[in-house]
Amino acid sequence: MKRILVSALSALMILSTFTNVTYANGNEVDIVPEKNEKLSVVKEGENNLDNLNLTGEKLSSLVLPIVQSYEVAENSQNWTMDETTRFVIPNTEEYLNNSRLKEIVELVSAEFLAKQIPTAKEINKVYALDSQITSKDIVITLDKENQITEKSSSDEAYKIEINESGVKIIAASENSAMYALRTIQHLMITNNNKLVYGTIVDYPNVAERRVHVDMARKYISKDWIIQHIRQLSYFKMNTIQLHFSENLGFRIESDFDPAIVSQDGYLTKEEVREILAEAKKYGIKVIPSLDTPGHVEHILKVHPEFGQVDKNGNKSKVALDVTNPDAITYIKGLYKEYMDLFEGCTDFHIGGDEYMEFDRPPFTTEYKEVLDNYAKENLGAEYTWKDTMANYINDIAAFVYEGGFKPRIWNDGIYYGENDNTENKQQIKMHDYIGIDFWSQMGWNPSIARLNTFIEKGHKDIYNVNASYFYYVLRPSKPDDGREQHSFDYLDQDVRIYNDWTPGQFQSNTIDDNSEVIKGTSLAIWCDKPDLVTEDVITEDISKELRSLASKAWNTSSNKIADINEFKENYKKLGNVAAFEKGTSLPEVQPVKELVELNYDELNKLIEKAEGLKAEDYTEESFGNLNKVLEEAKSLIGTVDSQEEINSMVNKLNDAINNLEGKGNGNGNSSGNVPNSSEKPGTSNKPGKGDSNNSGVLPQTGIESGPWGIIAIASIILGALLIYRRGNKTIV
Repeated sequence: MKRILVSALSALMILSTFTNVTYANGNEVDIVPEKNEKLSVVKEGENNLDNLNLTGEKLSSLVLPIVQSYEVAENSQNWTMDETTRFVIPNTEEYLNNSRLKEIVELVSAEFLAKQIPTAKEINKVYALDSQITSKDIVITLDKENQITEKSSSDEAYKIEINESGVKIIAASENSAMYALRTIQHLMITNNNKLVYGTIVDYPNVAERRVHVDMARKYISKDWIIQHIRQLSYFKMNTIQLHFSENLGFRIESDFDPAIVSQDGYLTKEEVREILAEAKKYGIKVIPSLDTPGHVEHILKVHPEFGQVDKNGNKSKVALDVTNPDAITYIKGLYKEYMDLFEGCTDFHIGGDEYMEFDRPPFTTEYKEVLDNYAKENLGAEYTWKDTMANYINDIAAFVYEGGFKPRIWNDGIYYGENDNTENKQQIKMHDYIGIDFWSQMGWNPSIARLNTFIEKGHKDIYNVNASYFYYVLRPSKPDDGREQHSFDYLDQDVRIYNDWTPGQFQSNTIDDNSEVIKGTSLAIWCDKPDLVTEDVITEDISKELRSLASKAWNTSSNKIADINEFKENYKKLGNVAAFEKGTSLPEVQPVKELVELNYDELNKLIEKAEGLKAEDYTEESFGNLNKVLEEAKSLIGTVDSQEEINSMVNKLNDAINNLEGKGNGNGNSSGNVPNSSEKPGTSNKPGKGDSNNSGVLPQTGIESGPWGIIAIASIILGALLIYRRGNKTIV
């Protein structure tokens, strides 16, 4: 008897094993990957072979500009960005009301999508509570009260913390949050969608990083300007200067004086507003540039009456009459028009340079006497022509300052002859709010004021526009040293900028790189021969120098972290900003949405219920429809933004279940074969005797209960055996 029972139990256990496999194939358990599914052999946080030897400096150099510091954690593991990664803004009233941060997150999200980082799927963007944040998220926070690092008080500074909890950005401002996201974007491109655990601390060494565009001599299109606004932002440069009035053209629509506008190409005011809107979105400051009293030849062709009068009563064709109140009133009218157009901008460049060559005729022979006499008559006996010039510049500077702009000028129009004892020095004190673009020492004229003169006179905002490094010119003639006619002043200028230039190196003047007076630096495009090349050639010509300046201005030590060849290799990988091509746009993306608590309970129960049903019990068409809806329901989990979407799917899945047709049943739904909503998955309403609606369905055997049913039967038999043994001690 004992042998019989043991054999029976063994058979039952074997049957249980086969039943378990059958049960798994009935959709309750899925342990076999799909045919094309790849199983990762690298777990989250483990090193990839290509990341094992990356130092902090090497990781820093994978970004452009090169970041100041990337301190790698001792357990240098990887955080990997994938389709589950979200951009998360904290769900607080302060952040919910911050429209600028929202705009930045949506902008960068669109760039990631355009570059398919990490995949072609759009990144979700949410406002979330701490409890809703996962280790796959990139969390963007602001700290405007405390310095991000003791090394810099810049509002462009940021910190990125990468660890097992995820990625967290702490930014000093909204724009610095954008820079942090750009750093992550660059690392995703250059480091296979991975961030090595550690802390990035980054900030600029130079506050303003600019490109000046001579769009006056040569018509430059709106699309070109927008293209470069985006590109500047991609490399963390923050300013573009639009020089729209010159000797050879006036390139913005004017209501004040339409006659001066160049008819061979100009920007409408609406186009300028589009440019300003794009610049604001990308965190780029726009500086309008209307240069007077020199560089006005084009205006004087229309208004010769405003040319500078000489001692014989003749009018200059190239210089504005700074002694004529009518000419000054006219010029202020122009400034007012463009101050209105560029409302919201913070600076206005008023020129002040190259009025005439002060050391030679015709200035010395025809005009100097007139300006000297004006100074003595209107300013005082000890005043000279230098003060007449300074007075005009001060007057225009005060006019734009009162209009809400900080004025800027080039360096060569004031403090002339400070070391010259043959005539009086300039007596007029310049407004201390005037910024100085120091571009040239003009070595051929020793009377041009040196940089220290401006510092000694109290100018606190000086910008390094060193022509020997940063001037790109469409030249009247081709240089004989191998350069193109459209070129910088030296061959391989990008290498010179990257290896040699530092912020304190002005032309023929050097001060400490960390001097507080250095407020910025700028590359300058000048179109002296406007038809020489197209605007797209200019784009290509400046591309390498732009990247070198972007990195050196942000991180002066760039060349000590990566040599020029490594730098070039990396920026080739980074390419251009998303939507760089003229006239293109970023893809539309969903807005940042508030993450609400969603209830999936009912949907999960229906999914579980549907998974417990068996294909062999239903018609192929009805069960196929159920499977289609089931997959749709499963893909919905964790991806929706509203309870309405979940409820709609509940109804859809419920309908699919109710519309199942049993095999052999031509009368529609086989109600006795589909569990109702109160039943647990895997159970069934068993048909009663004579139930014609189930005539085509085989009776269930109990095996559908799975392995636990078999185990229960085995337990009953074993229990019976024990009872029998107790009752019959003689059984061996």
